Amino acid sequence: MTIGIIAPTYDTSWVSAILDGMSSRMKCHSYDLLVETTQWKLERERLELHDYVRRKVDGIIVLGGFLSSVEVKKICGFIPVLFISRDGESGDIPVINIDNELGGYLATTHLIQKGHSTIAHICGPQRSLDARQRLSGYQRALKGAGISYESDLIGDGNFDQSRSFWQAQAIMKKRPDVTAMFVANDLCAFGAIQALHQMGLEVPKDVSVVGFDDVKMADYYIPRLTTIRQPFFEIGVVGISYMLDVIGGEQDTYHIPTVTLAERDSVAPINDISL
Repeated sequence: MTIGIIAPTYDTSWVSAILDGMSSRMKCHSYDLLVETTQWKLERERLELHDYVRRKVDGIIVLGGFLSSVEVKKICGFIPVLFISRDGESGDIPVINIDNELGGYLATTHLIQKGHSTIAHICGPQRSLDARQRLSGYQRALKGAGISYESDLIGDGNFDQSRSFWQAQAIMKKRPDVTAMFVANDLCAFGAIQALHQMGLEVPKDVSVVGFDDVKMADYYIPRLTTIRQPFFEIGVVGISYMLDVIGGEQDTYHIPTVTLAERDSVAPINDISL
């Protein structure tokens, strides 16, 4: 009567929000949740999967994760497995994921609509499906607006706040004409804003910034962060609902709410750019 959860870490807002959604759904059932973290290490992910199999859990949910679906399937055998927020690759393990490409498109389009045309993107690691899709959405928005894609406007923040801080400064030193940034997640956006501040640049007066996730701090940061809202809590609810149905031999159709733009104070229009 247990479901095993493998998460990269406890200390990220998206993981805690998904776990909150899972926990709320489990209140109606007698199953227990076991949660183990990998600290973003592939070998830890492998070890935790083996441990859950040894403990004979009824189902396993992997948040993020780097092991191939082929290897996960080989380790878990007939135990039902669900991926959340990652690439399903061969398609033999079901995946719950948001439309990251749409989110990147919405974020960049919002900046374009405010008059910005020199827009930097601090992306996540390209081994991550989320990061690749958000970059793709950024590129689609530029192309749709007739704006050329420039590789020197891209910095790899690796979904890391400190690294994004330095990437933001590096981009601005190289391209002082940048007037806006789309940053691949909110924590990295906070790092970028601090970097701009230390360079004497104000957000949004000098540089507008859009994040991705809508963590709780986004509404309390100064300036309040414009960002793409992910339905993390709902993803957790759907994930547990799906797993319980699979364990019970039932099937149902579940809907994940779409990503939306949460417009706040970190973006300002510039009036001297003709769209």
